[in-house]
Amino acid sequence: IDEDGDLEIVVGAGRATQSFFVCAKTLARYSLVFKRMLFGGFKESKSSEDDGADWAVELPDDGAKPFQILLDIIHGWFDQVSMLLTLKDPTALLVLTDNYTVTFLTCPWA
Repeated sequence: IDEDGDLEIVVGAGRATQSFFVCAKTLARYSLVFKRMLFGGFKESKSSEDDGADWAVELPDDGAKPFQILLDIIHGWFDQVSMLLTLKDPTALLVLTDNYTVTFLTCPWA
């Protein structure tokens, strides 16, 4: 998603696991949930002591495809959204956007 990303997000569980490299500050800029999770002292946060270390967050309860669509929207890859989004996906995507308080980002597709 972001070739210069500083954060690996591992989504899903078991065989459905998928990794995405993203910009943590971009996620935090759009989502208060991500801001608190990544920069608010939660276990997923990266402390100053971890500088230089790999940063990874696991989100096993989220589905890979809707999460990829969400990340494409947040990172401005809108052309990817139309290629990935099918008639089955909007419900899963909207649940995900609600969980991360970014439903407003889906307005162009409403």
